[in-house]
Amino acid sequence: MNLQAPEIPEEILETLQQALLEEKQLQCQYYSAHSDKVSQLKLNPLALVQRGLITYLIGTADSYTDVRQYAVHRFRELSLLESPTQGLKDFNLQAYLNSDALQFGNTERIAFQAWLSEKQARLLRETPLSADMALTDLGNGDGYRVTATISDSWQLQWWILSLGDALVVEMPLNLREQIAQKLRNAAAGYE
Repeated sequence: MNLQAPEIPEEILETLQQALLEEKQLQCQYYSAHSDKVSQLKLNPLALVQRGLITYLIGTADSYTDVRQYAVHRFRELSLLESPTQGLKDFNLQAYLNSDALQFGNTERIAFQAWLSEKQARLLRETPLSADMALTDLGNGDGYRVTATISDSWQLQWWILSLGDALVVEMPLNLREQIAQKLRNAAAGYE
């Protein structure tokens, strides 16, 4: 699906960029899609990152030290404060990105193994799952086995489910069962 990028008001993006350039805090109203409510926050902006169609502000909320992602299109109001950004000197964007923080959810690394169709194997050769990914031809047109060390995130499950019968998870067993249950639930919806 070619989804459309969410609209970001120009004044919101300009204020974010100004706060990052001037290393200033922000006062905002932020809509949380998970709780369906708007919160008042004082933010310490650390970076802007683009992930697919979504732009995220990476930062901390006042009185918290954990770094979080804020979808820029969810800001309702935003104003620049005179107070300096806290925690900027301790933040390393490259280390943050390398930690798989943008995977959302569980970033535990797993030893992934799956059966893969020949077509999907060709695609993965071009865009590997990880640096240690290996593809093994099972011979006789029986497909491929893929192994890789990857993050066990909801994006992984979304990707697996999007491949339908072109991929079958073999390991880890708990991931295999989770996918099997989701597929059973989906199939029941079509009966």
